[in-house]
Amino acid sequence: MKWDLRKGEMMVELLISISIVVVSLLGIFTLLNRALGLNRVNAEQYVASYLASEGIEVTKNIFDRGFYTAGAGDFYSQTDFQNYAPGVYQVEFDSKTLTPVCSFPPSGPTEGAVRSLFENCSDAGFKFLEFDAGNGLYSYNLSGVTVAPTKFKRLIIVDAPNEFAFSPGAALDFRITSAVGWKSRGGSFVVQLQDHFLPWRIPQ
Repeated sequence: MKWDLRKGEMMVELLISISIVVVSLLGIFTLLNRALGLNRVNAEQYVASYLASEGIEVTKNIFDRGFYTAGAGDFYSQTDFQNYAPGVYQVEFDSKTLTPVCSFPPSGPTEGAVRSLFENCSDAGFKFLEFDAGNGLYSYNLSGVTVAPTKFKRLIIVDAPNEFAFSPGAALDFRITSAVGWKSRGGSFVVQLQDHFLPWRIPQ
C-alpha cells in the first residue's frame, strides 16, 4: 500500500491555514472586546463628569438661596450656608439643603481621601443614584416614575481652607468638592471637581 504524499502535504497546509485564521480571528475579537470596554468606560466617565458638575451647581444654588432668602446684608451670619460645618454631604438635582453622610476625611478632600470615602463609607444614607430615563434625571427618591438603579454614587465635601478673623468663625473661602465614584470593568473609578465660593457679598 502506497501513501499519497501530496494528500498528506495538503492536509498539513490546511491545518496550518486554519490555525492562522483562528489566531487572527482571536486577535480581532480581543481588540474588539477591549475597544468596547474602553468605550463603556469613556461613556461612564462622561456621565460621572456631568454628575460631579451638577453637584457643584446644586451646591452653589443652595449657597445663593441661603443668602437671598435670609435678606440682604451679612454674608457670614445671614446665609444658611454658613450653618454647614465642614463635612460630607449628598445632594439631588432639586435639593434645597445638604444631607450629611459619611465622616469628614481628617486629611481634607485629597484625591486619596475621597477615593477612600467611596470604598469605606458604610453610612446607610450613602446610596446609589437612580435614573429616570423618561425625564433624564438622576436622583435618590423619585416617586411615581419607573427608575433604574445606576452604579454611580456622589459626594459633596464642604470645608473652609482659609479661615480668618473677619467675623467670628467666618470662612473666607468655602471649598466645595463634588465627587462621583463607581465600579466598572477594569476597577474602581472616581471623578472629582472642585470650586471655591468666595465672599463677594461682603457687608458694607
